[in-house]
Formats: sequence, C-alpha cells, structure tokens
Amino acid sequence: MKRGTRMVSLLLAAMLVIGMTACGGEKAVSSAPAETASNAAETPPEAPKDPPTTQPEDSAASQQESAAEPEVQRPVVSYPLFDDVTTFTLWTSNSPDLSEIISDLNEYLVFSQLEQATNVRWDATLVSFFSSDEQFQLMVASQDYTDVVCRAIDSYTGGTDQAIEEEFLIDVSDLIDENMPNLLDWFDKYPELRKQMTTVEGNIGGFPKFYQEPSDVNEGALIRQDWLEELGLESPKTYDDLHNVLTQFKEKKNASAPLVIPTNTGVQGDLLNGYNIGNYYQVDGEVRFGPMQPEFKEYLTMMNQWYNEGLLSDSFLTSQAEVLMDFSTILSGDTGVWCGNGTQSITQLLSMASESQPDMRITGMTNVTKDGKTAHVGNESQILDSIMWSITTECSDPAAIAQYVDYLYSDAGILLANYGVEGETFNYVDGKPVLTELVTNNPDYSYNLALNIFTCDRQTPVPFIIDEQKARNDYSEDQMNAVEVWSNATDGLYNIPRQGVNMTTEEQEEYNGIYSDIDTYMDETISKFVVGDLSLDQFDSFVQQLKDMGIEDCIAIEQAAYDRYLES
Repeated sequence: MKRGTRMVSLLLAAMLVIGMTACGGEKAVSSAPAETASNAAETPPEAPKDPPTTQPEDSAASQQESAAEPEVQRPVVSYPLFDDVTTFTLWTSNSPDLSEIISDLNEYLVFSQLEQATNVRWDATLVSFFSSDEQFQLMVASQDYTDVVCRAIDSYTGGTDQAIEEEFLIDVSDLIDENMPNLLDWFDKYPELRKQMTTVEGNIGGFPKFYQEPSDVNEGALIRQDWLEELGLESPKTYDDLHNVLTQFKEKKNASAPLVIPTNTGVQGDLLNGYNIGNYYQVDGEVRFGPMQPEFKEYLTMMNQWYNEGLLSDSFLTSQAEVLMDFSTILSGDTGVWCGNGTQSITQLLSMASESQPDMRITGMTNVTKDGKTAHVGNESQILDSIMWSITTECSDPAAIAQYVDYLYSDAGILLANYGVEGETFNYVDGKPVLTELVTNNPDYSYNLALNIFTCDRQTPVPFIIDEQKARNDYSEDQMNAVEVWSNATDGLYNIPRQGVNMTTEEQEEYNGIYSDIDTYMDETISKFVVGDLSLDQFDSFVQQLKDMGIEDCIAIEQAAYDRYLES
C-alpha cells in the first residue's frame, strides 16, 4: 500500500507515531504568488551566483510578455518553523576521516546555523561508513526508523517505489508542491531535475543534492605531472602511451606500484571506458552489457599483461574504500598513476607531501583509448547529484522536514551551505564570498576536512545546492587542468543517463533477484583473469555462465527502463 502524503492524513498519523520529540509552535503555510513567496524567509546576504529562489529570469520575462497568463502560485513558509527548538531524528553514515572529529551532527557549523534559522535540531545516529550497508539493513529489518534517513534510496534493495510500497519511506511529491517554493523554482529552471527524481510510478523518494549549474567533472584518473616532465613524457592519450609511461615510471623512478586502481576486480571505469564500453551502455538505443563484449576480453588481456609486468599494484584485491583512503604508495613515490580520486585529493596530497616531496605536481589524465580519440563512455556534467534525505513513515511532521530542507534551496541556504558564516568562514571580496583561512589554512584540519566541518561539501550528509564556483575559486592551475581534461574525456555518445532511467517495482525485484548472484560471480571471477589464476581462454565460458545466470533478462529490463526514459 502506498503511503499518502496529504497534510490532513499526516497530522492524524502524527498522533499515533512514536519517534519524534514534538516541542513546538505552529507553522504557517499558504498559497501565494511567487513574488510573495520569495520574501517569506528572513535571509542573510545574497548567494554568490544569485540563483533563482522565486522565478528564473526566463520565466519572469515570459509572464511580463503575456499578461493573460496566471501568476505562478507558491506556498509561503515562515521561519523559524517552530516557537521552540524541536528535535527530529536522522540516520546517516559518517565519512571515515570525519568520524574521529564529529560525533554529533549539530557540531557541524551549518547544522548549528540552520537550528538558529529554523528551530529544528537533530538527534542523529552516525554510523561507520565501512559498516553502513550492514547497519542500514539492520535498521530496516527492525522497523525502528528515524524520521529521516540519508541515502536510503541508494541502499534500499527494491528501490524507491518498493520502499514506499512497503511503508518504509513516503512519497514527497505533494510535500514539495505544498511546502517547498524554492525547490519548485529550481524545477522551473531545470525541468529535467524533477524528471530525474521521479520514478516510473510517479513517486519522489526524497530531497536531492544538486548543482547550481551543470557540474564540473571533478573526478578521474590522476598522474604525477612532475615525473612526466622530468622524463620528457607527454600525458598519455592511448593505452600504448600509458603502458610506456608506467614502464618508464617503474624503471626510471623505481615505482614499485606504478598504477593503483580502487576496485576489487581490476576493472576501473576510467581505464575501461577507452574501449567504449561500460557496465551498461547503449549503442543507437540498444542497451548492452559490457562484461559480455569482446572489448572486455581485450581489457582483461591488457590488465593481465600489466599485472605480470609489475605495472599494476595488487592493492585492487582489497576493498575500494581502503584504496581510496590510502595514499601511502603515492606519498612514498611508488605510484605515478591512480584512479578514483578527485580534485580535492590533489590539494590533500600536495599538503601531505610538502616536506618529503616538495616538487610533487599532480594533474588529471584523460580516459585513454585504443586510438587516442575521445571515448564514447564516461563521466559527464550533471544537475542532480543524488537523493540525500528521505522521510520515513515514522515521521509525524513531514511538512516541517520539507520546509527545513527548502531553506537550503534559498539564497540564504545556498550561501550558508557553501560558504558558512560571514566574518567567520568567509568575507566578501569584490562583491563575491571568499573563504577565510579558518577553512583554507586551518591549523588543525586539512582543507578537505575544514570544508566539510565549516561548510557543506562532498562528504557532508545534507541535501543542498552545490556552488561549483566555490571549488573553482581555490583551484590551482593543475586542478583546473584536471577538471578540463576530465570534462572533455568523453562525448557521452554511448552513455545511459545516470538519473531518470528507472525500473518499475516488479522489474526492480526481478532484476535484483537475478543480478545479485551475477554480481557475486563477477566479483569472484574477473580478478582471476587479471592475476592469471584463470586463463583468458575461459572468457567464452565466463560469458556463457552470465547468460545461464540470466544476464539477458537483466539487459531486457534495463532496455525497457531506457526506452521509457527516451519516450518520457
């Protein structure tokens, strides 16, 4: 049964539900023209990019041109939401490097400031990143839910529609229309945003983190630029180029682990994409499964050769999270190319190596291909990052949660989330917010940690609008070059959109029932091809086993979802 979200039903349900401390006064919500709604929140100075919190400029212009068009109606929300501080509960994982510093969500500067603006406080359950999947499943099985769960959509086995049908989460579609004027204005600017958030059944499973403008591609393969220059080498464009670079690093820089990839199979997207395949991808609208293709065998053959030549570190046999967090071989001078990290890691590594390797330079490496041409598969710019917060059926006041989150989508919220507090974490310079040394040169925390403690950043467990200019303001030349390289590494011709290609509940259930065993089989088998424990002569048998396990049914389900996306 689908959980309703109408306000009357919710207020009645609130009388029966245990789990939230209700301490407060009344909330005012009404319907008004967008111009009035824009003044509902008492806001600090304007956000850096002057985003539309009422109507985008093109929408306002079109209204002026046509007096016959009715005014856009928006709900009006007043802050603070309650007369007294009211506590809600939240479940989220905590980043490994923040867990030793932050034990209470309210210790984050942004959350403490949001409490002042909204009178909402959080009693948060912070679980270890490394055990978060297990802890999530235990919470779901116990049916002892918090009011809000971070990244529930990513973790729930049956997906959004099933989570709603099984009365774990609620559909927030009506809550958005009735309580979130700022998010509605962003929907006007980016219509695809709502489309990407909405499932086949018409549900929206939570509130997103998204970009103020199409995002930079800020993650990909990284390479020691100083080594390239010292050895007179160009950044590789082809697999042959990369093989030569890794060989030179091994022989002339004594690198014992020239290439590090954060995967337990030996398959890394930044390297695989050059064969113009992914896990799932499409060619002329036909969905294909990469590990079945002849190009996948070519990739495995290459990686097996590199492994035997001592160019590929065997660290890929450990967990992805551990490899991403471990910079030891880079700092020791044993690694020259690595994958899976982003622009922030450049700053972090240079800081860590400032004494031992003061001449270290790091920059981005493109998706190498067989012929040096642009790959057709890879990371692209996007608007929607992820669904961050979902409301559970245990929450007795979902409207308050929606209004709280909508504050983060306002001018004031965007400024707070990205820059913090004026005079403390940022000052205006030539009319633009610039982070202070409390963030950029903190004596106790790295720049990456300070960003997440004093502002919202990649690891902060909150839905907010990402201002990419904040990152660009502090990018070094090498970081800017990395972003440019990664942003041009693919033309996306064979990509399947990351968001908006959704399965029905029945399809998701069928798919999960089949793919779970396939995924386990691939995890156990693919690495054996790379290290030589399984001959590549057995690749055809591997493909046949995938077919016997039902991969073609999975492909058909993916095809149906992609077809619906194209038709919508």
